[in-house]
Amino acid sequence: MTTPLTIQARWLFATVLTTLTSCSVKPDVPLASTQNLLNTSSMLSTGHLGSGLSLSNAVDSAAGRNPFTSAYMFVNPVYSERVRASAKATALSQLQVENLAQTSTALWLDSIAAVAKLQPYLDLARASAKHQDRSVSVTLVVYDLPERDCNANASNGELTLDQDGLNKYRGYIDQIASITANYPDLQIAAIVEPDSLPNIVTNLGNPKCAKAKVGYEVGIAYAIAKLAASNVAIYLDSAHGGWLGWPDNRQRMAQEVRSVLDAAGGVDLIRGFSINVANYNPLNVDLNQVGSWYDRSNPAKDELTFARLMAQEYANVGISHHAFVIDTGRSGVVNSRKVWGYWCNVRGAGIGERPKAAPADGIDAYLWIKPPGESDGTSDPKSARYDSFCGNEDAAVNAPDAGEWFETQFAALVSRASPGL
Repeated sequence: MTTPLTIQARWLFATVLTTLTSCSVKPDVPLASTQNLLNTSSMLSTGHLGSGLSLSNAVDSAAGRNPFTSAYMFVNPVYSERVRASAKATALSQLQVENLAQTSTALWLDSIAAVAKLQPYLDLARASAKHQDRSVSVTLVVYDLPERDCNANASNGELTLDQDGLNKYRGYIDQIASITANYPDLQIAAIVEPDSLPNIVTNLGNPKCAKAKVGYEVGIAYAIAKLAASNVAIYLDSAHGGWLGWPDNRQRMAQEVRSVLDAAGGVDLIRGFSINVANYNPLNVDLNQVGSWYDRSNPAKDELTFARLMAQEYANVGISHHAFVIDTGRSGVVNSRKVWGYWCNVRGAGIGERPKAAPADGIDAYLWIKPPGESDGTSDPKSARYDSFCGNEDAAVNAPDAGEWFETQFAALVSRASPGL
């Protein structure tokens, strides 16, 4: 006799909650010299990535199919509980709250300790698949590069190149790969390192990003080579139209990505690209109704346009027939901010299109990669992780640290949802 899903879910859900509250980041790895680390830049030119991985490795990947087609998008139980707990802060009916609580969001693996959440999470997804007797897709975010978030402060990571961060990052990737390999029955979508290569493309004038360049390139190539598998579709992050929409930025991004993919083992190891992750750009913009935030020198007026333009640019460097996923969790309001570059807890934003598979040509899915209601960064200027963007005219006040639940902002996003809830 099989165990009812309700009993399995309660046990697994408790395990997930326990790991969320008990994880602490205390990597205990011997330090290496900065010079030894920087010597790894030669890996990009030789194609050797360490730990037995090289350009000659043949990997059976999920790059050839949309992992979301005909699959149930798994719902993060932690997000569901947060939504239900915040219901009184909204004007939603009980039915609307429950529908929102049953919306799929991504699981962020944003530290070495966070990897402990992955196995119980995938166990719960497997139980859901068995209960429904259908395929289940799970979206993960791989986000722990050394010198992470080099051009901002709100999401600075735990690893540094000066303290053997690249080797620690390899260990982090190895752990993830060893776990996902045990779930061939699940369709896993891995969003790889939001904003990282885009920072290399446009922000090398910042000494932090110049320092991070080698670690980003070698680390991402390693992650792609290691994670690629028949049950894992990799989406390499490509920022958004307000960042890379200009022709020269798109061209340099395509060249950078091609170099990294060549080092990883080839362009076909990935399924495609993620865009608008944790941002607020709309899917469609009518230029007759757009506000002053839009810079008309940028042809990528919205994310569907940006996906099309970026696909053309990637094809120019031999990366063809790759799909996109778009984060629509907070893209519901076209004129949500005064300045396109404002990215932190935008007060005028609203929830956007619900997650769905294959909504448009070349788009594998709309997803809620950044869960609506999680903070982008603290508004406290005394905090070590304070970023000035989180204190600008469009940023919500009283915001907690990035990733923490921000109930008042969640309520605001809900109130402006488009389509409505």
